[in-house]
Amino acid sequence: MASQLRQQTDTQSIQLKTGRNLAFIEYGERMGKPVFYFHGTPGSRLEGEFTKSAAAEFNYRIIAPDRPGIGESDYQPGRTLLDWSKDVVEIADHLELDKFGVIGASGGGPSALACAYEIPGRLDFVVVLASWAPNSFKGNTQEMNKIDQLFAKLSENKPQLLTYPFTLMGFVAKRFPKMFIEFISSSLSESDRMMLKDPDVERILTKDVQESFRQGSQGVSDDALLCYNNWGFDVSNINIPVLLLQGTADTLVPYSFAQYLHKKIPNNTLLTYPDEGHYFMVTRFGEIFEKLSRTTTRRSNDSFIEEPSREKHIVTKS
Repeated sequence: MASQLRQQTDTQSIQLKTGRNLAFIEYGERMGKPVFYFHGTPGSRLEGEFTKSAAAEFNYRIIAPDRPGIGESDYQPGRTLLDWSKDVVEIADHLELDKFGVIGASGGGPSALACAYEIPGRLDFVVVLASWAPNSFKGNTQEMNKIDQLFAKLSENKPQLLTYPFTLMGFVAKRFPKMFIEFISSSLSESDRMMLKDPDVERILTKDVQESFRQGSQGVSDDALLCYNNWGFDVSNINIPVLLLQGTADTLVPYSFAQYLHKKIPNNTLLTYPDEGHYFMVTRFGEIFEKLSRTTTRRSNDSFIEEPSREKHIVTKS
């Protein structure tokens, strides 16, 4: 892994119709199949580096943007999840992309699902990795870790206070990165703790989180607030296939979140990774891109078909 994961720094920026600037990095093959990668929360465009080697191997062009107020993308007061799909369309138009895929990881999952709901005609496929579930899932806080339970409670009762814990998180990540990694590791599964011992994984994750706080904590806390609050759409109204992937030992995003999305999204495939945690995706992008390369999912009656040896669930529209 050490020889494959190298930092890429060629950040691009476009000015949107609203006048805001939005930053992104491209990884993989410039002439490959286009895919937008939506980072976690907290996270940034630098997170896309995890996809780089696999994207190059399977001929994918990864476009990894910073969401508003994060990294080098301008802040957008009062934004919604569905607003993000408009930004994505503007980037795609700027890059002269008609069709493209979207991959959302963790806190980026809701953004990918928002695109699936709002702009299905532009999408070749939708993949979400260890995604948050909407607050319509009434039991969604019971299995969260203590910190996320606190964040969820603040989001519901005193959202203006959510910036304070994120300010502290950003300060520690920037000034005491080793302490930050140790703090994260303390609440992770054994498989995740082993993953973070890889120097390249630790390096990319640290720089990714540090970059997310480039402008302070407001953009990051707003991004989290969108995950915890009403999404503004019902996932049961998504009418294109969705591929869900989730580790059963995830302590950051409970497995029940994936089960809920699997139950509610009409046409989806849920691939489970027994005993793997939140960061299972770091070593799985090759598997994901290989699967996408041999699966056509643009028609509404298509599903992602997986080999029988893997635990799976497949749901198609009736």
